[in-house]
Amino acid sequence: MSVSKIFIVFFSLIFFFVFPLSASDFNIKHYQTNVEVKASGILEITETIEVFFNEQRRGIFRKIPYRYMMKGEEYALKIYDIEVENYHFQSDKSGNDVVIKIGHKDIFIEGKQTYIIKYKVKGAFLFEDNFTEFQWNVTGTNWPVAIESAGFGVYFDGNLNLTKDDYFVNAGRAGTSDAFATAKFLQNKIIGNAEKVLEPGEGMTLYVKLPKDYIVRPGALEIWMQKYGWLSLASLLFISLTGFFYQLWTKYGKDYPIIRAVQYIPPKDLTPSEAGVIIDERADNVDVLALLPYWAHNGYILIKMMDKSRGKSDHQLIKVKDLPKEAPTYEHIIFDQLFSTGNEVLISSLENEFYETMTSAKTSLKQSLQSKDIYYPISIRYQLMTGVVSAILIAVGILLSFVFGILSVGIALGLAGGVGFIFTNYMVKKNHNGVRLYQETLGFKMFVKAAEKDKIERMLKDDPMYFEKTLPYAMVFGYAKPWSKKFEGLLLEPPSWYVGPGGMYYAGHFSPSEFGSSFDSSMNEIKSVFNSTPSSSGGGGFSGGGSVGGGFGGGGGGSW
Repeated sequence: MSVSKIFIVFFSLIFFFVFPLSASDFNIKHYQTNVEVKASGILEITETIEVFFNEQRRGIFRKIPYRYMMKGEEYALKIYDIEVENYHFQSDKSGNDVVIKIGHKDIFIEGKQTYIIKYKVKGAFLFEDNFTEFQWNVTGTNWPVAIESAGFGVYFDGNLNLTKDDYFVNAGRAGTSDAFATAKFLQNKIIGNAEKVLEPGEGMTLYVKLPKDYIVRPGALEIWMQKYGWLSLASLLFISLTGFFYQLWTKYGKDYPIIRAVQYIPPKDLTPSEAGVIIDERADNVDVLALLPYWAHNGYILIKMMDKSRGKSDHQLIKVKDLPKEAPTYEHIIFDQLFSTGNEVLISSLENEFYETMTSAKTSLKQSLQSKDIYYPISIRYQLMTGVVSAILIAVGILLSFVFGILSVGIALGLAGGVGFIFTNYMVKKNHNGVRLYQETLGFKMFVKAAEKDKIERMLKDDPMYFEKTLPYAMVFGYAKPWSKKFEGLLLEPPSWYVGPGGMYYAGHFSPSEFGSSFDSSMNEIKSVFNSTPSSSGGGGFSGGGSVGGGFGGGGGGSW
């Protein structure tokens, strides 16, 4: 290499490292969260966020969730007394979040900025029979940029003795149990930090097991109010809402007329998981499970049947390559957790360990579908409102009937709430794009159900991979076995990614019908393991482990 070329390469490297390309309009240099835990159950939070703006922006916004599903129950936190030191700000509620918007619309800033956000929280404890559990998402997992360093300090009132088994911290992608963080207890405080850069979609969560009576426990009425909100409407108004639900659905939830036309290929703009949601408006376990044949067809994994052990069959998933970074979050939640410890995983090793990941993935799947501009936003808001009102009606009906003895009004409110829940399932209205995608999905489902052999043969001639491409969609429709049977005599070999004990499955003689039965059985066995939960006893226990993003607090933010 000539001297001139050496100099060109040398100075190019210097320019690359000294002046790196900025992939975003801002970076988070450090994120420090300090929490003062009062015996009254109130948290005093101070977040110090050091930001560097790579271009002119007005400031940042912070989203803090206040509604959560924890251990199968809904919790609504009270977030109040919000302050931001030395910056103009405004706060409001949007969906399930409290949004703090920092900065002035007419003032632009750049470079290094330090935001100190203070607020108080009430209701962020889980009260078990023998202890009180505190879970807090230190950073949240919904920041669009990396957090270069993150730390926390949790300070407790009074004298408190904790052992190493009473607290732990996780850092990594939402829904995983990665332990890329450290924590230690010193004189009534827990301090810790992440041991790695937190990439977009990653966060840090602290879990603490406190003595039973360390936090003053709320009374039954206060707990009930926290979950269902304050009631101010008279019983007659609640009963009248039963008829009003129909009016809301007619105006905001009733879909446009659907044109039923057979489609021979799956919808191009929907993954099998998303097609499974749009066809029945629910994110089911099978919708997530369909990712396995979908990934396998696209070359990311192999599915291998293992020899039976103790009368039980097992399966092994083998990672061939990583998912692309641009893959939807729900795919990463499942994929990253499956292969968190290596490139191979036995399904049996996930028993009682994977159910929280499944729950996180289903939630993310629904959010992903909503981000595709399928529904009218106003109908989503009305669905939430209708569901909340219905829950309140039923709860009040039970309370009036069994606590206060007002049986007639209680039954009327309960029935009105039941009608409301029926309308809630149909309240989300598809826009024109949503109707198009639903029609394409429905049309393909019709074909999968009633396809004739000659048409399938023509589709195979056009695309030899047609069976593998369509199998995950048939799976979410519930037709995997009959769909496979329709290819009898048309396919000579099984999918290369589905391997039986000892090598290629059905070597020498391939029967799509037998393959469909075997595949369906395999998926059912895997689904059973994925959704298995540990048996509970007594008042529950402190797990000693949890997933990132599984606590209160957290959320995310961005710049504006």
